[in-house]
Amino acid sequence: MSLLKMGKRILVLATGNIYERRGLFNAVLDRTKQLKEICDYEVDMLLLSTYRPWIVRLLCHTRKYARPNELEIEGVRIEVDWCRFSLFDYVMNVTLKGGGGYFKKLHNRKLVRNLNGYDFIIAHSSECGELSMIAKERYGIFRNLARIRYSF
Repeated sequence: MSLLKMGKRILVLATGNIYERRGLFNAVLDRTKQLKEICDYEVDMLLLSTYRPWIVRLLCHTRKYARPNELEIEGVRIEVDWCRFSLFDYVMNVTLKGGGGYFKKLHNRKLVRNLNGYDFIIAHSSECGELSMIAKERYGIFRNLARIRYSF
């Protein structure tokens, strides 16, 4: 049974790295594919990802990756929102082992403006859940915090 045909839009929010596809990213991708198959809604996927500037890459001994704004994996179009992992974040998170993430929270608050126009948001992490909660308060968008359980 499919959902109502009303031209509604669903957004699947997830965090991850397109270059390191692991468990959660693959599970969200599979869920998005299944959702597109069973419903007549327009389903979009937004991936929140971070990139490191040259000074942080130098400190972490990592290489530079391309940052595409959107890509398609297994028939699912993924829009990628890149947030900078600054030197301040590196010092707070890696060196001092503190909370940090201050600039990412500011970035996410600006991102909420882009969520207007969706009827339903499915969030797949606590960071995405906070973002969808702000979108619900501002625009009245219905949200769901998905929990993916693994069986071993």
